[in-house]
Amino acid sequence: MGYGAPDTMTEEQMLLNAVQNLQTWRRQGQRAAHKPLLLLLALGRIQRNEPRLASFLELEPRLVSLLKSHGQVRSTPHAGYPFWRLQHDGLWEVEVRNRAEFVLRQSNTDPTLTALRRADVWGGFVEKYDQLLRARPELLHRIARTLLNDHFPSEKHEALLTQVGLIID
Repeated sequence: MGYGAPDTMTEEQMLLNAVQNLQTWRRQGQRAAHKPLLLLLALGRIQRNEPRLASFLELEPRLVSLLKSHGQVRSTPHAGYPFWRLQHDGLWEVEVRNRAEFVLRQSNTDPTLTALRRADVWGGFVEKYDQLLRARPELLHRIARTLLNDHFPSEKHEALLTQVGLIID
């Protein structure tokens, strides 16, 4: 990257841009909270100095619980969609450790919940952003505030931070 080039973005700017332009499902003024909730969970893991990647089996129950309390009303919250689809936003990486058990749906490119559970699938922030967030706690706080402000009413912020285990200024 050249210095001073107007079209050159720093990694911090690219991360902020990706978070601000997160592709979320929308209908009749409602936004799906799936991806922002998963990112908040991942930010909490970074702040607690946990490993970059977490297994779907570990994250699924926590994300389902968050979706039930802070997501759109749906009969069965589906943690697999954000876990898999967040890759398309350039923020998230997924690693399939048991390919033999990994099956994609015929109707789209998403794996089934069973495949995510059986194939030992792990996910987390892409490495460059994980390292940046670990090195810059103030950036982690800024990203968390952006996710909260853009996707959740202010009266839910405190409860959400507690549930994902995040402490921000």
